[in-house]
Amino acid sequence: MTTVRRAYTLVEVVIAILLSTVMISAVLSVGLSNKSSGGKLDRRLVASQAEHSTLQLLKNYVTADPFSGYSLSSSIAGPNGGGSAGPCGWTLDKGDLVDDYGGACPVSGCCWALAPGVHGITGAAGKPGLVPPLIFAPPYNGTLSYDVTWLKAGVVNPGGCYNPPNPIPSDCTPEVKVSVDWSEP
Repeated sequence: MTTVRRAYTLVEVVIAILLSTVMISAVLSVGLSNKSSGGKLDRRLVASQAEHSTLQLLKNYVTADPFSGYSLSSSIAGPNGGGSAGPCGWTLDKGDLVDDYGGACPVSGCCWALAPGVHGITGAAGKPGLVPPLIFAPPYNGTLSYDVTWLKAGVVNPGGCYNPPNPIPSDCTPEVKVSVDWSEP
């Protein structure tokens, strides 16, 4: 009795190679996608932490003193002023931080941290300041800014709230939005 030896045909071999190639390329594609998005997720996480840190820092500038921050009438020493009252004690310009505020400041170089408008926070002498080092340097060139809007009874009302040298009404609250921006290479 003779046994018949069964072999694979050329068509079966080609189809098996094709299916193996498709499966391997799918696995490699997923791996490469995870690797490239991992860096972006790290930068998003670090940026989110920087936003949270900035909001925590700005909480120090909220006070019940209706003159704090923009008036020389303020009697409370600010969180940054080394014991000084008035606008220079309520600014973020200290040490490694520089507040690039575009509005008018009551005293040159002493802009209130909660003055309405956009504040760009940079570091002194090329340092990152509040911008995380991971996204500060090239090629990302990260920036951090925050926008202060004054609300009176929940409605945007900058003129009725922030009107130096008048005190800030007790029913006014600042709303702060922090953003960290960078460019992906």
